Parts: sequence; structure tokens; C-alpha cells
Amino acid sequence: FPVTKAFIDRREGDYSKIPDVLCEACKVKDGVIVGIDNNPRVSFPIYRVRYETGEDIAFGKYARYFRVGERVRVHNKCVVRRVA
Repeated sequence: FPVTKAFIDRREGDYSKIPDVLCEACKVKDGVIVGIDNNPRVSFPIYRVRYETGEDIAFGKYARYFRVGERVRVHNKCVVRRVA
């Protein structure tokens, strides 16, 4: 079964055992890329993503060819796909 935000918020299953900060990272969020930082010490881009709740970074480890303005889905601080 798919894990939903409500499931995580209720701290069901294994989510009852992990800290709040990890529970928040497990929630899938959609946002818009507002900036891209290329750090020479890492082999992937670091995206600045704007969500409804604010702005945060997301790593491009698994999805690295996005541009500013594109809508993306983020899970565990990593961009995982483009959102239509």
C-alpha cells in the first residue's frame, strides 16, 4: 500500500520509531526549481526548490537535468521526477 502524508502524520508503522525530522523528509512534496547550485565537490546539482510552505534545497542525485522554473517532485531531499 502507498504511504501517504496522513499515514506518516499519524506515525503509523515504522514511522512511530523514527524522529520527526526524518518523518518530514519522507513526505513527498511538489515544488518549483528557483535556482541551481553546482558545487564542484559533488557530482550532481543542488536545486533550490520553492514549495507552498517555503524554500529548501533538494539534491539532483537521481534526476539531474532540470531547469529553473520546472515543477518537480521531491522525496527525502532528492528530486525524483518532473511534475506536469
